[in-house]
Amino acid sequence: MTTAPTDAHLAALLEKATRAVFTERSGRARAQGERLLLVVENADLGSLREAMRLAPGPGGHCMCAGDLELTISGADICETIGVHHGYTLRWHGPWEWPDVAFAEPERFIRWLADRGYDRYLVERA
Repeated sequence: MTTAPTDAHLAALLEKATRAVFTERSGRARAQGERLLLVVENADLGSLREAMRLAPGPGGHCMCAGDLELTISGADICETIGVHHGYTLRWHGPWEWPDVAFAEPERFIRWLADRGYDRYLVERA
């Protein structure tokens, strides 16, 4: 197991992906059932990859369970990643410390907004 988060692990995962699905993960969503927000396939997976570039090393630990859940799947993969406030992600996968920050969180937030999920933009307004 790698001890520090690296962008290369997320890049390798998204390279193998054929689909990425964002669902709402808030307490309200759990009470009402899973709410599908966005399905990403084909060439848009490349733009997701660019938007989700990670800062080097571990990020701070958020105490919440995450706002969004991102499920990345492909022929031989299925990973679930939590997204926290548009700034960090939590992935209990290839590294010891699960939390890592986006290198450019505003880029990720804009990417989501361009596809119809503008919650993070509205929260920052």
